[in-house]
Amino acid sequence: SMAQRVLQRMQTAKKTTIDFNMIIKTVERHYPYSMHDLQSKSRSKDLALVRQMAMFLMKKLTDKSLRDIGDFLGGRDHSTVMHAIEKMEYQIHAEPLFKVKLQQIEKDIMN
Repeated sequence: SMAQRVLQRMQTAKKTTIDFNMIIKTVERHYPYSMHDLQSKSRSKDLALVRQMAMFLMKKLTDKSLRDIGDFLGGRDHSTVMHAIEKMEYQIHAEPLFKVKLQQIEKDIMN
């Protein structure tokens, strides 16, 4: 019985494999930026924050490397992705409302 439930959960997890495109599409529903915007070289403050959120979620929800994430988002360096992840971790602890917003996006990705 228990083994059957574990196998069922594994099957469900396989069906809902999360990829970069799924994360970007969800972020696009929450913010007025397209994939093209997120992959652009633009460094406007609002866009950069949304891009950093996407990087954070990509690392958290996939098994891809920092380099893969950077390449997908406009050829950015792995150190840029590391910085984004660190910044998001700081924001999560410093601003409760930011944490709630990020959790909502993550929940939407998972569904």
